[in-house]
Amino acid sequence: MTDVMQQEYVNLLQIANVLSEKYGFSERVIHDFADYVNEEIWLFNYDDPHFQCIRVTSRPESLFKDEDKRRIDLLLKFIELERKKTLSFLDIHTGRNEHKEEEESYPSLYLHFNGYHDGYDVNAFYPEIYHCIEYFEDEDATKMISALTEKFMKQDKKRRKVLPLHKKIPYPITLTIIILCCLVYLVYAILARKYADSAVYVFLGADYKTFTLGLRQFYRLLTCGFVHGSLLHLLSNMYSLYIVGSYLETRLGKARYLFALFVSMLVASLSQGILSSNTITIGMSGGIYGLMMIFLLDLIHLKLINPQSLVPLVLINLFINFLSTTAVIAHLGGLVTGVVLYFVYFTKDKAGTIFLLAVLLLSLIYRYGRINLIEPIYAGTDMEVVRITYDLGFKDYSLQLSKRLSEVYLRYGGLK
Repeated sequence: MTDVMQQEYVNLLQIANVLSEKYGFSERVIHDFADYVNEEIWLFNYDDPHFQCIRVTSRPESLFKDEDKRRIDLLLKFIELERKKTLSFLDIHTGRNEHKEEEESYPSLYLHFNGYHDGYDVNAFYPEIYHCIEYFEDEDATKMISALTEKFMKQDKKRRKVLPLHKKIPYPITLTIIILCCLVYLVYAILARKYADSAVYVFLGADYKTFTLGLRQFYRLLTCGFVHGSLLHLLSNMYSLYIVGSYLETRLGKARYLFALFVSMLVASLSQGILSSNTITIGMSGGIYGLMMIFLLDLIHLKLINPQSLVPLVLINLFINFLSTTAVIAHLGGLVTGVVLYFVYFTKDKAGTIFLLAVLLLSLIYRYGRINLIEPIYAGTDMEVVRITYDLGFKDYSLQLSKRLSEVYLRYGGLK
């Protein structure tokens, strides 16, 4: 690092320290811009009345203006979608490069190496910035950088510690669902050592007509999403849910996000139940497909991605759907629901799409409720479920369950 670069980097850290200490700004790690970690620091204070986002950089604007503008525009768009508010942005340059004020893309402040500042006047807002620049002998640069970095990190860490717990946990709904799915899988892994997999799935809440329709346990249309059959199945679904859910939880809000997930899961389960034989359905992929459609359509609408870049994702999912154990019909039900919900959430004329969603749900529920035959009957699996409930101490319920299953066989199984 040259002497000039050392001086500029020290100035950068000095400004970051005063913004953190005096004005309550905190650093936010921008993973996409990790290559510039030694050239810029992004600071945020969403409660600041003047500038909620400040970038302090030693990158020469004259060399990187177009590249920086694209990056800043993209970052601000994502943060504004997440926060649901428009951010006021200030760009602070510590380099000594000349600039033309009329060509500035954003409100900017230039703190030059030779000791003067120009550009956007923020003296009324952050006067300490103008007085924080200190100069030093070249041989002291390494010590100053180390000391300023340590001080800045301590301030930022201290500020994060005093945040309320609910603000420390990002995406609480998504993470809660992931934790629940992991806990259910842990119970499955324990029970599967002694009992058949299919019986354990049903016991934990899988969608299975004999129980869902025959025993009127309609909650299974949703609980089946929390049951997974293998570690790979769990990890792939939870990874997808985190990627898509972390975006939509902030984009839609917690209530609308949960509604979208549960409606997608419900339609996926109903579709699978109506259009397939008596199969055991587990996994959250139907609901995730619904969320994925909302996610992708929103990114395309905002012009944040090119539709052509989605081709590999589509091909991968088509390949997955050709696997013998995949509930293709459930995935299609989730996809259709996601498209409908996107228009419900993001179009002004909501009456038509809400009506379409209501008709879709009511028609599926009506058709599902009129099924008068369950085939094939898996009596062995059903008795294994009864045995699990008995062995776990629910003896009275297991006896009642056995009796009710016999009635189901007579009513829906076509038995004489």
